[in-house]
This record gives sequence, C-alpha cells and structure tokens, in this order.
Amino acid sequence: MKKTLVSALAATLVVGAASTTFAAANPFSDVPTDHWAYDAVAQLARDGVIEGYGDTTFQGESAITRYEMAQMIAKAMAKQDQANAADKAMIDKLAAEFSDELNNLGVRVSNLEKKMDNIYWHGWLRYEWKGKKDEGTKRTSEHLLRLRLQPEATVNDHWMVRSVLDINKKDTHLSHDGETIDGNGKTVGSDKDSSFKVFAMYVSGKYGHTTYDLGRMQMYTEQGLVADSRYTGAKISYAKDKFDAYLMLGRKSNKVANNIFGNNANDKNWNRHGDLFGGEMRYKFSPTFTGRLGYYYWKDKNMKSLTSYKGDGSTYGDDNFSLWEVAGTYNLTPALSLNAIYVGNTSGSADSDLDHSYRFRLKYGNTNVKQKGSYDIYAAYSYLGNYAEIGNTYSAAVYGAKGIDVGAEWAIMHNVLFRAGYFDGKYISKNYNAGKDVNKLFFRAQIHY
Repeated sequence: MKKTLVSALAATLVVGAASTTFAAANPFSDVPTDHWAYDAVAQLARDGVIEGYGDTTFQGESAITRYEMAQMIAKAMAKQDQANAADKAMIDKLAAEFSDELNNLGVRVSNLEKKMDNIYWHGWLRYEWKGKKDEGTKRTSEHLLRLRLQPEATVNDHWMVRSVLDINKKDTHLSHDGETIDGNGKTVGSDKDSSFKVFAMYVSGKYGHTTYDLGRMQMYTEQGLVADSRYTGAKISYAKDKFDAYLMLGRKSNKVANNIFGNNANDKNWNRHGDLFGGEMRYKFSPTFTGRLGYYYWKDKNMKSLTSYKGDGSTYGDDNFSLWEVAGTYNLTPALSLNAIYVGNTSGSADSDLDHSYRFRLKYGNTNVKQKGSYDIYAAYSYLGNYAEIGNTYSAAVYGAKGIDVGAEWAIMHNVLFRAGYFDGKYISKNYNAGKDVNKLFFRAQIHY
C-alpha cells in the first residue's frame, strides 16, 4: 500500500498548509516501514475516517516521512467527531506520537500527553448461555457473564506489551452470589463462582514481516477445532503476500483434560502442565481458495496412566498427543464459503473412533462488528474425537460427539453482536454414553468497546 499511500498523499498535502510556515525547510526522517503507525492509519482508512485508500494494506519497501504521516493524522483529527471510540483512541495515540510534526502543521495537540496515550484499552462485555441435554436426562444450563479488558502499551517503534484480562461471573444462575453469611451478617465464604483471570500477558515485537511474541498467549487454531486456549512460551510469526506461518513452543495447563479423559483428569498423577510445540502455515493459492497445514505436539508423562474410553480398563499408553491438521477454504462467492478441516492423532492406543476429528462448514455472509446489520449464517457437520484436541471450548458442538450444528451471528447495531447456535448429534464412543443422543443450545450477546 506504500504506492497507494504516496498517491493518496497528494490529496492530503493541502491539510494545514495554509496555517503553517510550511515545514519543508525542516525535513523529517522516514517512518520505518514496520512502524505501528502504518497499521493504525490503514485501520482508520478501512473504517472510513481517512478517505482515499479503500480496503488495501500497507505493502512495498518505500517509507514515507514523519511529516507526510502527520498530514494523514491531521486529516483524521479533522473527522474525529465522526469516529467510534476505538478509532478516536487510535487517533489520539497517533497524535501523541507525531505531536511535534503536527505542531509544525499548526494542529493543536497540547492536550495530549504521550505517556497517557501510550496505553490503548479495548475489549468487550459478554453474556452467554449454554444448555446441554443428554438422552434420558434433563437439560443442564450454564450462564456466563464476562468482561474482557485488553490493554496495549507501546514500548517503542517495534515492541508492544499486550494483555487480556477477564472478569467472570459463572454459574447455573447469575443471581447466585456464592457467599456465606454468618449470624452477625459477616461474610465468611467467598464468591466462588466469580473470578479474575489473566488470560494473556506478553510482549510483541515486529521487525519487517516477522513478529516475535513472548509470554502467556492465546492458542487458537483453524476454527478452534484443535485449540481455543492459552499457553506460556514463545511464538514466531511470518506473513507476506499470500503466505503466513508461525511456530510456537511452551508449556500448557492441562486443566481442560476433562474433555479428553473425562473424570480420569482428576487422577492424582495428572500434574496439569505439559510441553507444547506446534506450528501452522497457510497459503492463498487463488482469490477463491486458501489451504492450511498444522502440527501440534502436546506431551505429559502422566498421560500413559489415564484410562481410555475403550471400556476394557486399558490406558491411553503414550505420553503425548501428536496431531496433524489439514484444512481448506473455498469461496464460492464473496459471501458464500465452504470450509473443511481434518485432524488426526498418531499417538497412543486410544479408541480409534476418538483419535480424529473433522468438520465441514458452509457459511453465508460476513459479520463486521463495526457495521450495523451485517450478519452470517452457517450449517456444519462435526465429528469431534476427544483425542484430537488440546483445549477446545466450542460454543455449540459437543466434544466426543458427531452431528449437525447450525448458527447465526448478527451485528444488531454498531459494536453489538448477537450469536446463537444449535447442535444435534450422538456420542461417538460405544462405551462412553453408548451412542446416546445429545443436543446443545447456545446464545451470546456481546458489546464491544
């Protein structure tokens, strides 16, 4: 987008020119091509705050000067009243970074303090309900109220500190406080269904097309089929043109092992931490088809002793999961896409019915949280083997089961999303729930800020 940017600058060079002594006599240094400001201005262009760029991205090798970048920011500041809260915060952050150049343009930024604007906050508030019904039992309900805080602090031109903080209220009834009061009215018990969690906290550095992350981070694979969880370690990502890839290495909590080994996860030998290694690579072969390959290795010595789902008392018999993933997305039209994923576990003596997963999904539409009225609907068939996942939190589908799930998402207004889903299927294992029917309902309302 550098060429596009330079071309568009011709239309913005007049901004502030009449109200300044013209800074051409004071040449500014180039803004490095991997400076965060490029991504910030590109986002403002996509949101329509800065016109003349369409939906393109910054590419190429030529940089622009700080003076030219300041003129872009000046134009954005002129339309700040029309921007949303997130874009306003981004404009303030840019204005603080380029305050000297803006002052030379005659744009007042005296009310901005760099250190105060160094931290950008965003996130969402979510209400979620899940209702699961196993054959022969009553439907169980689970409510979740979650406030997610995502502060991002700029260190320098290359590095940032990022964090994801969750405040949760989770129970069968949100009105339950979980506190115990004695006869004198004193609280003697804690609110056990409420929690504050540091979901992620890491440093992120970008040099050219490569990004380096270090700390506690999210692990999310294609559609979340293998994992929608977190780990502590390092990650190296590379993205250029049609290709992107990443490698990760670290340690992962095994607290979610109930999805995999059922009640065996309470075994005293289960130490709840394991080594993790993995990576993915994706290539866009054409405007309509994108392919992805992934590999994930998760090891814990105590896996060997945990009982499998075979029903004969045998154990898993190995100390690791070795998962291979292949996936592809084909866009039949700009709004209609077909996605297919397959995951297989090559380790252990697990029930052969549970050592693989696959999912086919047909989706129409593209929800954009910033675009009121945008939506998407989908229909999918899922086969979710317990031993082909590391830490998943599927909203509607049930792990260890196969069946059809349908759902929809709708931006009812700017920054407000509704989502609903339904799964209907059967348990896979003939020994665990013996092929019984299972269905699950799901609803979510989410407000972004």
